[in-house]
Amino acid sequence: MSRQHVPWWLYAVAASFCGYFALIVYVDFWGPTRVGIEAEYRDGRMVLRDVLPNSAGARAGLRPDDRVVSVEGQRIQGGRDWVRVASNFEVGIPRRFEIERANKNLEVVLTLGRRPLQWPDPASLTLYAGRVICLLLAFVVAFSRSHDSVALLGSWLLAAISTLGESWYGFAVLWRHLPAPIGILLWIAFSWRSYFLLFSRCSHASCSARVGPCLWHGHWAWLPCYQTSWKCISRFMRPNM
Repeated sequence: MSRQHVPWWLYAVAASFCGYFALIVYVDFWGPTRVGIEAEYRDGRMVLRDVLPNSAGARAGLRPDDRVVSVEGQRIQGGRDWVRVASNFEVGIPRRFEIERANKNLEVVLTLGRRPLQWPDPASLTLYAGRVICLLLAFVVAFSRSHDSVALLGSWLLAAISTLGESWYGFAVLWRHLPAPIGILLWIAFSWRSYFLLFSRCSHASCSARVGPCLWHGHWAWLPCYQTSWKCISRFMRPNM
């Protein structure tokens, strides 16, 4: 049987994930340096547990047990607020932090430099190798089985996994500076990644409610992903009939 025509939209999706992945790599290796803090979020507050020596945060005057009230007037009440603020950090642009220390409100100014370009450590290298393998396998499966819904779902899961991580320092700023057509295209990968995260969180919540506290919650929550990915790879390995 002759090979079926690959739909045009699949090329758009592949280009979107390639661009999104390239954006992640750029931010990880050439984006703003990290603030150098460890924080916990409780009762609508962001409290610093630790500030790394010689980090941008330490040079700005941040200390452990400081509460970050706002950044550039944007209140910080949880992890999502911090991610939204940090994704708009720019190299060399000062940011005003309002902090609470010993029941007194203070203001510190923090400026991030550019991350030095260097060879990644073995752990980061392994992580990136896994991401690249997931993305390439997703493309191979999708373009080989472009009319197989199970294969396409599995390839979407693999592609979404390749974009997971904490690469958000300066991410939004860089995205906004891209040409409009490319910026619009990246929304495809971003939306699919968001659906994947929502799916995994809902699966985890459902598992937790049914099974109760258990070390294996994470594995059970990912079971649908494992099954779908295995099905799509199995179909890919079978010869066309």
